[in-house]
Amino acid sequence: MVKKLTDIIIRTAGLKTLIITILLVIIAEIGFSLLTPEFTRLSGGPLLDMSIWYHADYAYDRLTSFAAAGESYFYIRLIDFFFPPIYACTFSILSAVIYRKKYSNPADYRWIIAAPFLGAFFDYSENILLVILFRSLPGRYPLIAEICNIATLGKFVLISFSILLIITGAFSLLKGSDSSFLHGNKFRGAKKEIKDDK
Repeated sequence: MVKKLTDIIIRTAGLKTLIITILLVIIAEIGFSLLTPEFTRLSGGPLLDMSIWYHADYAYDRLTSFAAAGESYFYIRLIDFFFPPIYACTFSILSAVIYRKKYSNPADYRWIIAAPFLGAFFDYSENILLVILFRSLPGRYPLIAEICNIATLGKFVLISFSILLIITGAFSLLKGSDSSFLHGNKFRGAKKEIKDDK
């Protein structure tokens, strides 16, 4: 399944698909930026999605206050349902555009294209658990809250790692050298030079 998904990304990645996904990310971010201030004012604090590390007690303190921001919280959750695959596709397409210019064998960079989707998986896991915790109030399930925290942390780590891979790939493409994360692999230009020498 991962191979099929990355093959589709590699095959379809281009300026048009990149522009479309970036526009969708911008639209989603505008939605978040319009809803979040109202949510923060009514609930008295930030979304749990944006807290990198928290404990069950803090999670339930925040969840209890979310009822006061019911409508804005509902629309934030609605946008966040579509957001993970949108940003995952954007990062994956951008990675494919960069790395396929350097490496002729997709197996060398397939995991880089897959990384954003793993981040999106953690994001969806976090969203599902947050809905379960919120809908189960006033009941308390501390273990689920702790697992949700791990999913949030995993989301941030993988998204940050994907951005780092894009940045290092872009710099290495400009310099004409191997990416720091793919050190030792031959990129397309080097192979062509070797063939020409023969």
